[in-house]
Amino acid sequence: MQPRFEHGDQAQAAPLCGTDDGSKLGAGFGRLTNASFEWTVQYDEIILVLEGEVTAITQAETLKAGPKDTIWLPAGKRVTFRQKMP
Repeated sequence: MQPRFEHGDQAQAAPLCGTDDGSKLGAGFGRLTNASFEWTVQYDEIILVLEGEVTAITQAETLKAGPKDTIWLPAGKRVTFRQKMP
C-alpha cells in the first residue's frame, strides 16, 4: 500500500480514484492501527470495514462498524475516528 497520507502510526490511506484524476467519486483503502484522531471529512464518505471495528464519533452520534458494516459521513462533518487492535 502506498499511502496518500499518514497520521503517524495510527492511519494510512491510499486512493484508487478521486478529485486528483477529475473523478466526482473517490475511493481508496485505509488502515487504522490503535487509532484515535480527529478529521474533517472532505467529501461524502462511505467506510466499509473489512476486519476489526471502527468507531466514528461526531457531535450528534457515535457510529460503530465491524466486518462488512458501513458508515456514511457527509462532506464537512467533523469526526473522531477510534480503532483498537484486539
